Amino acid sequence: MSHCCQALGCTGMLGVAAALRERLAAEGPFVPVVDPTGAAIMWLESQVRLGVRPSRTTCLPPRPKDRIA
Repeated sequence: MSHCCQALGCTGMLGVAAALRERLAAEGPFVPVVDPTGAAIMWLESQVRLGVRPSRTTCLPPRPKDRIA
């Protein structure tokens, strides 16, 4: 048995998930389709609820560069 999930890649796919979900349902077995906008919003909400914030140890500002005028 093969398992598959379709995850759309960007918010430019807004609204496509529902149409793709319906088309796949009409053609055969259930295939989950992940809407990127909904997934991103849910991820962000969960990060806020958990109190997660960006690490400053992995997102350091760039080193100063010598500029040549």
